[in-house]
Amino acid sequence: QDNVAWEEDEEDEKDGDFKNWRPPKSPLDFAAKAGECERKVLRELDFNLMLDGREIGSALPLDKPHKGAKDRQQPRAHGVDEKGMLTKDALEALGVGSYARLWRKDGLVVEKASSLLSGNPTLSTTAKVERARKDLVDCVGYRQMDALVFKAKGGQKWSSEQFHEERKRVWAKGIERAVEVWRGGTRDPSACESHMYQLELRWGALQEIERLLQGGAK
Repeated sequence: QDNVAWEEDEEDEKDGDFKNWRPPKSPLDFAAKAGECERKVLRELDFNLMLDGREIGSALPLDKPHKGAKDRQQPRAHGVDEKGMLTKDALEALGVGSYARLWRKDGLVVEKASSLLSGNPTLSTTAKVERARKDLVDCVGYRQMDALVFKAKGGQKWSSEQFHEERKRVWAKGIERAVEVWRGGTRDPSACESHMYQLELRWGALQEIERLLQGGAK
C-alpha cells in the first residue's frame, strides 16, 4: 500500500460528528448505524480494514471502572476517536488522507467498485459490489433518518426522551421510505448543512456504483 499524507482539508471540517464509526447504542442510533453500513461497504470492496492486528471499527473492551465512578462508559471502537471519527492511522490504513476522499463520486469507494467490475467480473465479484450497493443504500437511509430527527428538533433544546420519541417516530416509517424520499429529489434548504453534505457524498458514490452495476459508461 502506498504511503498517504495526512490531509486537513475543508471537506473534513464539514464532517463534524457525523462520520460516525462508534458502536451503535441501539437500532435507533441512526448516525452510528450509518457508520456500521459504511464499514460493511468497505469490507465488501476489499479495503484493508486492519490496523495493528485488529479490524478498524471493532468494539474494544471497556476499561475496568474506578471504584465510585458515576459515569457509565461508552462503547469504544478500534481506530475511532471519542467523537466517533476515524483516526489518522485508520484513514491511512484505508488508503486515504481524509474521510471525504472515500465517498465522493471520484473517490476511492467508486474506484474499488470499478476495479472489481472491470474486464470480465465473476458472479461472485459482482455479488460483492451488489452487497456494497445495498449497504450504501441503507447508509443513505440511516443518514436521512438522522437528518429528519434533527430537522424536527430545529433550534429547540431536547431531552434524551424527546430525541428517543422522535427517533421512534422516524424509524416507524421505515428505512426504505427514508431512502425513497431522498432518491425522489426531496431536498430541504433549511436542513443541517453537515447532514446534507454527508448525504450528498454517499448519494454520489451510490449513483456511480449503480451505474457501474448496470454496465454504464461515463
